[in-house]
Amino acid sequence: MKTPLSLILVIFISVTTEALICHFCENLSGPDCNDMKSEICPNDVTKCYTNLMMEKFGSLSVYQTTRGCQKGKDLCSGTFNMSSGNVEVHSVTTCCEGDNCNTDQLKIVTSEDLKENGVTCPACTIKEKECESENYKCTGTQTQCFEFSGGLYNGDGYDDWTFMGCTTKQVCDYLKTHGEYDVQFLKKGSKIKCT
Repeated sequence: MKTPLSLILVIFISVTTEALICHFCENLSGPDCNDMKSEICPNDVTKCYTNLMMEKFGSLSVYQTTRGCQKGKDLCSGTFNMSSGNVEVHSVTTCCEGDNCNTDQLKIVTSEDLKENGVTCPACTIKEKECESENYKCTGTQTQCFEFSGGLYNGDGYDDWTFMGCTTKQVCDYLKTHGEYDVQFLKKGSKIKCT
């Protein structure tokens, strides 16, 4: 008699357990989400996320915002920055628990706002496969050197780039455990490595 009663209890708990609901939006050409919807997360997801990304090419800044069900614990509460002279990529992600909790309005801090930290990396930026580097003084929490080759989202599509410069330890740690980034602003097959 215990088995059927236990089975009924397990089925009841499974049916009454509600999945997390998160705000969902993707704006690959702006810092705000104007068309926010709700999405039901898979049962193993316990957090919602908000991400703000900025790519800066000289004086041109391209913002991208996404919200949804948490995609990876390593990306929660993280700041990922890369600078290569006149090209910068900045990303801020926060995660939260609770239905539709991901309403954060995030801000990007650029290297212009940060002080030099004593680390120097080879840096270059070019829309080709190789580039000639010059020394670049890293700022803030950018204490690692990196190399990138591949496509970056420009608001309408992907442009192929090669660049080297400074990055945060979080970028290098993530690459050590995952091998690559699977995010919208990078074209599939793009390569990032820390040096």
